[in-house]
Amino acid sequence: MSQTPGSLGVTHSQSRSRHRGRGLPLPPEGFSGPLGHIPPAPFLLVYGGVAQTVEPATTETEAEMAQSPFVEIRSYLAEVWGPKCLATHLLRSAFYPLDCSLLVIDGDRDNPPALGDLERLLAVRERASTGQRAPYVVLRLDEVGFPLTPFIPRDFHRGVLTPATAPDLFLQLGVAPVYWTGHTQWLLGDWDSNRQWLEATPPKQRQLEAIARSAAAGHVHYPLRLAEIVA
Repeated sequence: MSQTPGSLGVTHSQSRSRHRGRGLPLPPEGFSGPLGHIPPAPFLLVYGGVAQTVEPATTETEAEMAQSPFVEIRSYLAEVWGPKCLATHLLRSAFYPLDCSLLVIDGDRDNPPALGDLERLLAVRERASTGQRAPYVVLRLDEVGFPLTPFIPRDFHRGVLTPATAPDLFLQLGVAPVYWTGHTQWLLGDWDSNRQWLEATPPKQRQLEAIARSAAAGHVHYPLRLAEIVA
């Protein structure tokens, strides 16, 4: 899976215009939308001309999806959520520990789950995961992913997943464009000086080193297949 964005500048005005997604600059007073008010100053520095490709762990995640707790969770979603759940995806991301699986649930913005739906879903996850690692669960509404089971992050940027904060995840979901930003460079390109990865395992370090080398060459590649990383 790959995506090559057009040439992007890294000035504040250019990154602001491009990150809005359709080349339309924000008005001086900012922008108000469903998620609230977005100020005119950009949140992230967007680097231009950076291609990104991902090598999904498809074989590994397909095997996981056919086992507990994913069978129980998907059965619950089909029976109880019904049309509130549009699809499910079991993915991995370079922004998380190497052996972490993320269960992404596509929700309907016009028919979103209620708080009680989320509480019951997490109860099913807890029961079905007895004796094994429980998956991280993400509710995706369009191009925003809301982690329902976040661990305590060392930074505050992982609270919401977007094409600018978790580009490898959204590439696997078929979303384009995605962005290489100051945030992704800080977490992955400069991983060896980032406290986020102080306890990274040797295989995770090899993955991060490969991503950093590709980023330095101007074409970010995310190897996610555990079998190849540890080989």
